[in-house]
Amino acid sequence: MNTVLLISLIGAGFVLAGLALLWLLMLLLVKLTGKKTAQKATVPVGMGELDEDRDLECKRLAAAAAAAAAVALMNASFASSLHEEMQVLSPWQTAHRGRQLSSTIPTKRKDTH
Repeated sequence: MNTVLLISLIGAGFVLAGLALLWLLMLLLVKLTGKKTAQKATVPVGMGELDEDRDLECKRLAAAAAAAAAVALMNASFASSLHEEMQVLSPWQTAHRGRQLSSTIPTKRKDTH
């Protein structure tokens, strides 16, 4: 009984040591690859307005595309089969029917020749 407890304690110690090692490695990676403060690039006079105009135009195009997609989705009709409307399956039935369909048990057929 003592050896079982000793082995369990050693295993738990290895697990905790491994977690501590992973934690230290993550801290090291964050410090090495963390975002560094970038120096602000100087923009020539008049170029900042050009970037702002370009950004505004991109936002306008994105808004127009989103509105067009929303209108198209509202006008679209999603056809559903009559079988789905007539019968509602519970999750339990769906899971078992899916399992039956995906089972690979070969069935024996009798030849009627």
